[in-house]
Amino acid sequence: MRILFAIAVFLAALVSILAWKVSDDRVATGGSLAESRFAEAGSGETWWSELKQTLKILPFEERRFGGQDGDGAGRRVLAEIADLSPTRRSVAKASGGDCAPGEPASAASVVAGDKLRLRFFEQPADGAKGTDRGLDLSALVFERLDLSGTYEVDDAGEVSIPLLARVPVRGQSLACVERQVANRYREALGTPASVTAGFETRHPVLVSGAVRSPGAYATLPDMTVRHALALAGAEAAGAAASAQTLTNLAARRAELDRLVLSLELEIRRIEAVMAGKTEIGIDRERLRTMISVLGQRRVDSELAALRAAVDARGLARANASSHLEELSSRVELLKNQQAVTQDQIKQKRRRLDELQALNAQGLAPLYRLHAEELSQMNLERAQFQVSLDLATAEDALDAARRDLPAQASADRSTLAGELRDRVTELNAIEGQLGAVAMQIDALTKRPTADAEVPLELVVVRKSAEGLIDIDASLDTTLLPGDILEVGARARTRDQLADASIDSRGGR
Repeated sequence: MRILFAIAVFLAALVSILAWKVSDDRVATGGSLAESRFAEAGSGETWWSELKQTLKILPFEERRFGGQDGDGAGRRVLAEIADLSPTRRSVAKASGGDCAPGEPASAASVVAGDKLRLRFFEQPADGAKGTDRGLDLSALVFERLDLSGTYEVDDAGEVSIPLLARVPVRGQSLACVERQVANRYREALGTPASVTAGFETRHPVLVSGAVRSPGAYATLPDMTVRHALALAGAEAAGAAASAQTLTNLAARRAELDRLVLSLELEIRRIEAVMAGKTEIGIDRERLRTMISVLGQRRVDSELAALRAAVDARGLARANASSHLEELSSRVELLKNQQAVTQDQIKQKRRRLDELQALNAQGLAPLYRLHAEELSQMNLERAQFQVSLDLATAEDALDAARRDLPAQASADRSTLAGELRDRVTELNAIEGQLGAVAMQIDALTKRPTADAEVPLELVVVRKSAEGLIDIDASLDTTLLPGDILEVGARARTRDQLADASIDSRGGR
């Protein structure tokens, strides 16, 4: 174990030396570009103060790069931090703005329900030394894996982080989140750290109303109402109904009509199977319509499936009845065998009594008495076996009688489940068919082909006070979790809230 530990320490030290060497090489090759960036910064306290304020230099970094009297290499490394670190650039940029929690201003702001990916990086304490060869570990950076992870923003706009308590982040940019969490880390643990933040998942935008494809759509950067309408297939506000739109809606209605007829045919088949009938209960006019739309082959296939199902159920019932008859016959046969065996045993007992009396008088030899006793024992053994077989057969008969109604009930339950699924699907399709019909009716009832009917656009947004309505335009910015209502609003606020919750899976 000591040898393995020594090897591990040696390898860790070797990796640290290689990493330090690569960093020095990077500094040497990129020095000229970096120094040119800070050539105009001056020198002395003014230069160092401006640099620390711009880059948010942490105390361990100030010691690492030699402070205001640092050499050219230290200045080049600091310049590289400004050039190469997206996190540091974002923090420096955020320091000039307002990072106070509030209502989100854009899609880049944090909203309730977002899942943030936070990563924490820290350096060892000043003066920390390695266990091998006295290596300085203060230049290394390690990640706090116990704190790094995914955190969900609750309804109050806060994230709960172990050791740091609750941090308000609603309405802030990712740069502000990084700065806020880093400051809370310093206050709680007394140690500076670097924090990176990113969006893990976000709620989709729900579009409903007068659109071709209502549903949930993933939130895009700088997403507006115009983008959502394009995704959902709605006409731009103020545009007249186009012939292509009517053609698409008519095609969709024809497809839904076909699905309705198909489901109706399947429902009638299942109902006929449950009733034990071999004919589908559909009037001739409706059957002609089904044949015209679905085709003769489809209707014939459903009729064949109906007859096959009815025949299979009849065969199953016949097999069950035959099995019951066989078990009943076997029970009767075993009962007869048991009665015959009992009569034989009685006769043997009488014969044995007579032989015992003759043997006592010396008129019957002893071997005949023993033979009769052995014969009686065999009969009693046979009677025991017959009784055992009879009990087994009676148990099987009782079980078969109990299973017969249970199997019939299971069969009916299966058919009822299929029927329920078909009816549910039919209701959903009929609802879609009604929505398509309403859209076609609304488009065809306009005064003229060129008449312009503006769309009513309303955004329902969740705020700290609850759901609020926003009269929207095409350029209104949408936030994750928003509900965009297009056209007449026909649903209640509670239904919209439920729809928003159900749509969190995204699309």
